[in-house]
Amino acid sequence: MEELLIRLSSLPGVTGSFFVGDDSSFVSQSLSSSFVQENAKRAVMVLAQTFEALSQVAQFKINRMMVNTGGSRLFIRRSDKGFLNLLTDITADVSVIDSALDGALKEMLIMAQQPAPAPVPEQAQPAPEISANENIRKALDIVKSYKLAGGRGTIESWFANAFLSGGAGGSNEEWTATPLHGDILVVQYRLLRPRQDPLIYQFEVDAAKQDIVRGINNNAIELLDFSSKEKSASAAPAKKAARPKARKPAKSREVPILPLPDAPAAGGSEQDPTGFENPSADSSEQVKYLKAQESDEELF
Repeated sequence: MEELLIRLSSLPGVTGSFFVGDDSSFVSQSLSSSFVQENAKRAVMVLAQTFEALSQVAQFKINRMMVNTGGSRLFIRRSDKGFLNLLTDITADVSVIDSALDGALKEMLIMAQQPAPAPVPEQAQPAPEISANENIRKALDIVKSYKLAGGRGTIESWFANAFLSGGAGGSNEEWTATPLHGDILVVQYRLLRPRQDPLIYQFEVDAAKQDIVRGINNNAIELLDFSSKEKSASAAPAKKAARPKARKPAKSREVPILPLPDAPAAGGSEQDPTGFENPSADSSEQVKYLKAQESDEELF
């Protein structure tokens, strides 16, 4: 339990953690000297009764609660054997705290189901610390070497070029990694700037899969979302140009030419005379021409 509370107390924004068992047992970590253990026990017991009352009203089991206490927060989780509590300031990320507490409850459930471990020789005790340190080193390397899309290089080089190159004006960077549960860690980058608030990027990292799970705060989310959009745009196949459809030839609107009548067959029947035929030389009927009078007088 103490190792679990130590990990929870090392999260960004956490000011202390403690566990109150159903048997009135009390385990704490990183609490201030002004924190009174007996008051905490009584407060948790009252909250336990509140849990039960709210569960009866809502008609479903309530197993988590967050209390704002004047500039700080108290996160409470119900476990099988008591209440796990986490004190934070206003800078703590709620999603990170929720994820860490959920992971801690799972570990507590697993530890309760497992038999008591056999005594471990003293020489084998440093092994878990070595493993934790190895995961911290891996998580830092995973974030620093993560390649951003758009030709911006790795996250570490992008931070250096964006914040520390040229006139940095006394700015300093700080990298930290904190275990959440199992192989999941929180990697935080802080840029300390004179007379300005620190610029913070937080990433959730899976050391076993050697990959960034997600960005936790808005700065990290925007940085990773830009990279994912660039990758998806470059991976999208180019659309093939649509082939133009073959057009059917338009029907001609010209008036069709009618066929000429067939020529009369040789030796066919003669046509009726029109009166304009040339008379034959031996015809007895001659065309007679009348000479018009030259003047009207000749007519009388």
